[in-house]
Amino acid sequence: MMVFTLPAPIYLALKHKRPFFYLGLNLLFFLSTMICQSRNAALVAMIGEVILLVYFFIKTKYRLLSLVTILFFVLLFVACAFLFSNLVSKMFASLIWTLQNFSIEILASGRFDVYQCALDNFKTSPIFGTSFMEEPVGIGAPPDYFLTDIIPARYHDTYLQLLSSTGIIGLIGYLYHRYVTLVPFFQHKTSEKWLYFFEILVMIGVSVFDCHFFNIGPGIIYGLALCHHDQVNQIDQKERYLFSFEKAMN
Repeated sequence: MMVFTLPAPIYLALKHKRPFFYLGLNLLFFLSTMICQSRNAALVAMIGEVILLVYFFIKTKYRLLSLVTILFFVLLFVACAFLFSNLVSKMFASLIWTLQNFSIEILASGRFDVYQCALDNFKTSPIFGTSFMEEPVGIGAPPDYFLTDIIPARYHDTYLQLLSSTGIIGLIGYLYHRYVTLVPFFQHKTSEKWLYFFEILVMIGVSVFDCHFFNIGPGIIYGLALCHHDQVNQIDQKERYLFSFEKAMN
């Protein structure tokens, strides 16, 4: 959930004359994402944070002061890490072990078996899928991945989930939905549209290795982003209509 909060402070930092508080808030959210030690969230957060800061420094009028602010918070976090080194080493023990013993198998954390299970399910019903409550087939994964009496089979990949559960028909429906939601961003780009666009990109990124579109928290954020996007588009269309009307009258 924390990775979805990264764009909002940057947007607010660009809107206010004193962006320093919001830059600090963004860095705090980024640090919180790292503390959660989700490899998926950490990877997307690191890529996203670089893009966000590059965008911010391109757009802001306060580059020098913003750079000083970022350096201040970074030094503050480093100083805290040094003062509480024992606590930090315990908090990040799992992540440190993963880096020291890095391999694709460890990084995947058993997901390849789950992916194969999803593909096996897809092969049994490629057009319409096997539904969300079908018992998984194939080599499968540990039983706790598939609590099919209450929770649908989950494959830790949104797109494999769609293929397995809804087939090619469901995937085509999703791709059309994605086209409808992303194309308007490229029409009369604004900072509000950019914020929405980045939220959707973050959601797409973390959903490559998980099924966040089907989770309650991210689903609510995604729904709010779509509502905000629709409102921004309506305002944008209204302004363009009024501009065209005034131009025609003149």
